[in-house]
Amino acid sequence: MTRERPRNRINEKNRTQIRLDLAIEIPEAREEVFSYLSHLENNPQWNWAVLATTPLDGSPRRGTRYIQHRTWPRPGSDLLEVTTYEPPRLLAVSGALDEGEVRYHYELTDMTPSRTRLNFTVELESEIPERGANLYTARLGAALSTNLEALRSILTGERLTSVASTG
Repeated sequence: MTRERPRNRINEKNRTQIRLDLAIEIPEAREEVFSYLSHLENNPQWNWAVLATTPLDGSPRRGTRYIQHRTWPRPGSDLLEVTTYEPPRLLAVSGALDEGEVRYHYELTDMTPSRTRLNFTVELESEIPERGANLYTARLGAALSTNLEALRSILTGERLTSVASTG
């Protein structure tokens, strides 16, 4: 797993902008990985902070909306929408969280016919105070890393030794 240095900055609306870039190699075909990721109702299986994700508009495609119930960083429900859907290469999802506006971007590339590199970017625009943004970003980065490891384990049939929450 690789993780770039997170970037935080304050925008013109005095909102903190957080960006995290992560990458992971998954020993599965890109089509399989994309199919699993694009069904957001699978999120609770690999994202420990998500209780349930329910499609509101049917099967995955651009414009499909979902309601997601989560536990972290505090319990809440979020409305998500697929904004980019280009199988088996690109998937982007945007939404409104209690913490602010979020964008998830998944880019999948073939390393070999049976090995995929997943580049995952999270962008959050929030009213998190600047002084707390670095701690929030560190916790979010750790949580995302844990989630991606769980995703890889599920897709490869491996058994995780432990999935620790970040709180």
